[in-house]
Amino acid sequence: MEVLSAHKDWVRDVAWLNFPGYTYDVIASASEDTNVLLWTKNKDNNWESKILKVFGIPVWRVTWSHCGSYLAVTAGDNCTHLYKVITNI
Repeated sequence: MEVLSAHKDWVRDVAWLNFPGYTYDVIASASEDTNVLLWTKNKDNNWESKILKVFGIPVWRVTWSHCGSYLAVTAGDNCTHLYKVITNI
């Protein structure tokens, strides 16, 4: 079991992108620290995180679209934000 730690406050939601046609995994995480992180495995098979966006307000939920190209993010501003996520692994 691996522990992924990059957030500085409570993690409110995690969404794993495991689309059958993809040869890689991506995890999105939402946190009270106002960040949405994307986690991917590097060439050494270790998880690395990159900030998708700093919202400046708590982030509640993350959900991948059925095709895996879009990420819906719900934050403390009572809005749902859509992002087209391009992962090149």
